[in-house]
Amino acid sequence: MTDLFSKDGPPAGSQAYQRQQEQEAYARKADPRQSHEAALRVDANVLEQLVYETLLANGPMTSKQIAGRCYRDKWSISPRMAPLERKGLVWRKAKDGREIVWEALPRYK
Repeated sequence: MTDLFSKDGPPAGSQAYQRQQEQEAYARKADPRQSHEAALRVDANVLEQLVYETLLANGPMTSKQIAGRCYRDKWSISPRMAPLERKGLVWRKAKDGREIVWEALPRYK
């Protein structure tokens, strides 16, 4: 995999650092303890990179199609799309019925 995300991450206290910390765990306050523990074990950056590279390699796809290519369920892929869109790595190309078709934007060095 190419390294799209810095291993050191953004400086502590910066807005980017705060956004990164918020992205890493997805559990609602009312969710059971097990959900919070599971959310803490998810590495959002690895999933985002996997999704991005899958889109680059295969062209535009829905979250469900990406999940199939990545051998994940749709519910682990869908939450990764908005952060990738905010980072300027993907965009909403079209709609296929009720599903959004996502396309990767190439990164130039």
